[in-house]
Amino acid sequence: MRAVDCECPLRRPIAARSRRSAHRRVARRAHRSTPPRLADIDECAHSSDFVIPALFVFEMKATDAPTSSAIVRDATEHDLEAIQAIYAHHVLTGVASFEETPPSVDDLRARREAVRRHGLPYLVAELDGVVAGYAYATPYRPRSAYRYAIEDSTYVNEACRGRGIGRVLLAALIARCEAGPWRQMIAVIADGGRGGSTSLHRALGFEPIGTLRGVGFKHGRWIDTALMQRVLGDGAQTPPSNADASH
Repeated sequence: MRAVDCECPLRRPIAARSRRSAHRRVARRAHRSTPPRLADIDECAHSSDFVIPALFVFEMKATDAPTSSAIVRDATEHDLEAIQAIYAHHVLTGVASFEETPPSVDDLRARREAVRRHGLPYLVAELDGVVAGYAYATPYRPRSAYRYAIEDSTYVNEACRGRGIGRVLLAALIARCEAGPWRQMIAVIADGGRGGSTSLHRALGFEPIGTLRGVGFKHGRWIDTALMQRVLGDGAQTPPSNADASH
């Protein structure tokens, strides 16, 4: 991951020595414009103390593609057709989404704008000039008391699976959200968490919190959803700041 024209700051001391060392390595490499190791990014993503400002652009090595780098950046208008194609594949062939009819580019444009209005990140990973996946966060529920809880979504281009794209995207999404007022990130994972998404989320600090049985029906079968949760920042240990309260 490379931070452009910035350093990666630390918000406060970290108790765990290994995480403290990982933070130093990431910040030192960012200052030299050298991509840090993905292992250090993962270590920082487990911590509530590592903050990456919203304007950072990331470049990370995809885990299984040592000769290629995945650039994680904010999605733009020009990415929408590729995003629509990626999402349509998941809608039509899998259960990662409970939609059954793929939305249009215009639909996704409106959804992206809604994400941006909430100040939340909507990211793409670009690998060798191709949109390899995308990730974003949305409010967990619309009612106001839920305003510090968000839900993550990550979708990977079928042609780019197995190259660490999902991990890179989710780590970047977590880091971006840590810089905001949000305190909890929720993952809603279809098929009762039996796929790779559960392992991915667990690796980045999420914990299982429950299963909803048979709440979806798609492709001729009933589908469970697993819920996982990750603390962002101080979580529930401290009240929101005055600045956060206006969020």
